[in-house]
Order: sequence, then C-alpha cells, then structure tokens
Amino acid sequence: MDPAKRQAFHDRFENHALRIMKCYDFEVIALWESTSLIDFEFVYILRWPDLGTMQRQWDLFMADEEWIGIKKAMAGRIGEPVRRVSSRVLDVVGYSPSIGGRAQQALRADNRPRAR
Repeated sequence: MDPAKRQAFHDRFENHALRIMKCYDFEVIALWESTSLIDFEFVYILRWPDLGTMQRQWDLFMADEEWIGIKKAMAGRIGEPVRRVSSRVLDVVGYSPSIGGRAQQALRADNRPRAR
C-alpha cells in the first residue's frame, strides 16, 4: 500500500470493507501489517468452507455497489492506496501452532480432518 495513504486505507478497511465483507459471510481470522521501511503490506487470512464459496463470495463483494462507490470516492479524493493485490489459498499443516487461540482445524479451508 502507498505509505502516504496508510491511514486512509486502514480507515476504509476497518469502517467499510470489514462491514461489507461480513454481509457476504467472510470469516476474518487475522489481520496484519508489515513493518517494512520500504513499503507497507496489509495481509489478512480468511476462512472459507470450500473454494467454490470463496470465489462466489469474492465475486459478490467485488461487485457490491456500495464497495465500488467507496473505492471510487477515495480514488477521486486521494488516489487508490492499494498498489497491488495478491491472493493465495493456504492449507495449514498438521504440526502448525494455532493462530489467536483458534484450533488448527478451524483454519482448514476444506474442513477435512487433519492428518495425525
């Protein structure tokens, strides 16, 4: 994200993106920000029951008229704070410690029992 627009990005994400994501059943597990001196990164982990649901809900979110309007308004005022977006589908390994007190099972996107 553009370091000069960092606070505007966080305001938009906290006050708008999270609320709209909730309407589309996004389950936010954790949110992070890097402390790099060169560039700021914002990373979050979402939990989905399956890949089909993930794709459908992302498509609905990205097409949400309110979200489109919020992004357009910010871009018109100060420019878009997000420089690039990358996405990954992750599957927790069986020996991973839990995140934020949630069981390892809760992080599995496909809900299969983990190997023992």
